[in-house]
Amino acid sequence: MHKPGYPLRIIVSSIGSLTHMVASFIHGILKRSVPKPSSSILDGWTFVKQISGKEINSDSILVSLDVVSLFTNVPKELVMAAIEKRWRFISVNCKFSLDQFKYAVDLILGSTSFSFNGQFYDQIFGSPMGSPLSPILTDMVMEDLEVHCLGLLDFTVPVFYRYVDDVFTILPRDRLHDVLNVFNGYHPRLRFTYEIETNNMLSFLDATVIRDDNVLITNWYQKPTFSGRYVNFLSNHCVKHKIGIVKSLVDRALILSDVKFHESNIALVRGILIDNGYPPHFIDKHIKIRIREIRLRESDSNNDNKARASNCDNNKNYIKIPYVKNVSETLMKSM
Repeated sequence: MHKPGYPLRIIVSSIGSLTHMVASFIHGILKRSVPKPSSSILDGWTFVKQISGKEINSDSILVSLDVVSLFTNVPKELVMAAIEKRWRFISVNCKFSLDQFKYAVDLILGSTSFSFNGQFYDQIFGSPMGSPLSPILTDMVMEDLEVHCLGLLDFTVPVFYRYVDDVFTILPRDRLHDVLNVFNGYHPRLRFTYEIETNNMLSFLDATVIRDDNVLITNWYQKPTFSGRYVNFLSNHCVKHKIGIVKSLVDRALILSDVKFHESNIALVRGILIDNGYPPHFIDKHIKIRIREIRLRESDSNNDNKARASNCDNNKNYIKIPYVKNVSETLMKSM
């Protein structure tokens, strides 16, 4: 709902469908087999680590690129070509032949049916947005696209990061439209839009990238539709969940931001939490605890203990039970 015109897309959950288990199985094979490209970023946190402190000259411009409705426009022939290019990796982790594997993928891509207002429909193009297989297939197609298009340019792009179909790059000011024409010429169904920096700033994922004396810094970004609404303190949720909300907000306020924005961001976090009914003493206590944890983590260069703790957690068995106020807290203390 944050995009102009409020474009609608078909999202049909495949959970419980005949092809869901097959899609999950194929996804698992691809995830274990296909190497990630160097341009790929995992999330906003990774992006901030990569981009902070990079130098930029006055002849360059910050640009973000986005594919219009990528999932529903991914051509099936590009998906199959991407699988063929990576078959030497994929074949190591599966017993299918290439033809069998492609047949399974084709079956999943062509099996999206749904009903609306009593009428049945089939999705005849693209990749189903509700399938666990779609994200990794589209990511492979986008990797092939970027390698091909960047190879056609007669200059080197110094910075190029991609999160699925969202691209952040730094380009010479006079070459933006050349790059856009190359990317839009890859396939008629894959159309790119772009956004350039305004007032030396450009937002990407959860961060705003800022040009500060020819060095890039970041700040926490909230979309225009950001409501500031979180789990209310008076709601029937475990206290740990409410503490987790405080921690999550502090992480965004500090880790996604340059130090010059920390004070104002923490003030913003306090305001958000107060608006959601959190008592000031609760807010201040857990903000201080989280800040101390972040500083300790940053100063600790040895992560062996953390890795060992993570391995121990993986060996534990868990059961899920409904939350009942006061009862759940008492049970947790006794275990």
